[in-house]
Amino acid sequence: MQFFRRAYSERENYYYSEELLLGKRKIKETNIPERDGSKINIVIDYLVNTRKIPSDFVNLMVKHNAIYANDYGSVVFKHTSFIASPEYVATGATIRGTKNDFKQTIGNKNEGLFWFGKNIKEAEEVILAESPIDIISYFCLKSGSPDNCFISLSGLFFPSSLKEFLPFKKKIILALDNPAFEKNPTAHEANLRLEEEIKLISPNVFREIPNFKDFNEDLIHAK
Repeated sequence: MQFFRRAYSERENYYYSEELLLGKRKIKETNIPERDGSKINIVIDYLVNTRKIPSDFVNLMVKHNAIYANDYGSVVFKHTSFIASPEYVATGATIRGTKNDFKQTIGNKNEGLFWFGKNIKEAEEVILAESPIDIISYFCLKSGSPDNCFISLSGLFFPSSLKEFLPFKKKIILALDNPAFEKNPTAHEANLRLEEEIKLISPNVFREIPNFKDFNEDLIHAK
């Protein structure tokens, strides 16, 4: 794990540019849960100590309101429109409980999802994962480039609004769960259907399989 921490630290400024975290992009906020600033430490503790996401990454996401706490102390991952026209718009959120397995997605996922990096139109490569925690974990483990677009699908929903952009990408990476750990055959079939659907759009589709159940478990074990 020393190599990961050293490489991560050396490229910290490269990872955490304001542009990467949408800090310089104007985002119109509508249809998202209200913030409860008094509960933000619960969220930070959960992401850093339970999910093992590096604290500097979490703190910068919080600073730029990409992640915040609601009145239940749950993590809110803000969904943002894929393209600015003329500005980015908050379109909903993925909500994750910090004390239980509560999960909820609100808003229109066709209009936007939780994502960071370059927008889908400008990005060289696109990485898709099932949840915000999975896509963040993948980014941290793989030393992700801000020239790429990292998107959480909030499940296995494939937004039709992405289809016009994917055929032009050099590479589309599916960072989905490891089928060897999948106990639910329905979920495994859904993964395969998603992969086949995207392959109909682009030949440049690659599946990256985590060593454990998902990339967050890989990150936890790497610590």
